[in-house]
Amino acid sequence: MFWQWFHIFFLSCIILNVTAESYYSIIAPKVIRADSEYHVAVSTTGVSTPSTIYIELNGLLDNGEIFNVSQVIRVQPYMTRILQFEIGDIIPGKYQLIARGLSGIEFSNSKSIDYVLKSYSVFIQTDRAIYKPGNKVMFRCILLNSRLRPTLERLVDIYITDGKGNRIKQWIRPPVTHGIFNGEIELSEFPVLGTWKITANVGDQTFEKDFEVAEYVLPNFEVTIDASKHFTFKESKITATIYAK
Repeated sequence: MFWQWFHIFFLSCIILNVTAESYYSIIAPKVIRADSEYHVAVSTTGVSTPSTIYIELNGLLDNGEIFNVSQVIRVQPYMTRILQFEIGDIIPGKYQLIARGLSGIEFSNSKSIDYVLKSYSVFIQTDRAIYKPGNKVMFRCILLNSRLRPTLERLVDIYITDGKGNRIKQWIRPPVTHGIFNGEIELSEFPVLGTWKITANVGDQTFEKDFEVAEYVLPNFEVTIDASKHFTFKESKITATIYAK
């Protein structure tokens, strides 16, 4: 997982000793991802009165939009409060965590946060690896969120391309049941042979699965077993001759 905690987040980067005895600490993840939860732990030490602290998570997105979520909490001396921010469908950009002490302990500082693209995992399975012309291709997409749990979100789109890159069939925002989408496509009698591909797009992420469409004939074989017609439980060994061709 990408959870890499700032070891006493403000200790090395943002901690300011307000007095020799009074200080604060903020611990938060180093990365931010779309469609996830972001937790911030805030605590104070050596402060005689409760402190009011403002925590803001903002970002300048690559498309020029502004992302901003914030909370104000009251922290008792020698106590820790944990904030939870719901992160929606964000895109790459420059993000930072801002903290300000409004009362009790006063400070103002910030720290940059890394954006991680991957927020979903999609596993694509087919019922076989090689298909012949006229076969039915059956597949499923298992959609998991950042916690590897099935998600009810709809896939943006799924499509299948043939061996020459032609898009043969597509599903736009298909329904997902318990994080699973089931699909199928029936090949024609004269399809494009080669490596076909199933592609699933979720937000800015793309997941692919290859399968082969080829003219092939299953090899004929024969196996003959020559053994006695009757055996007893008392016999410890059974002798047989196997012929294969």
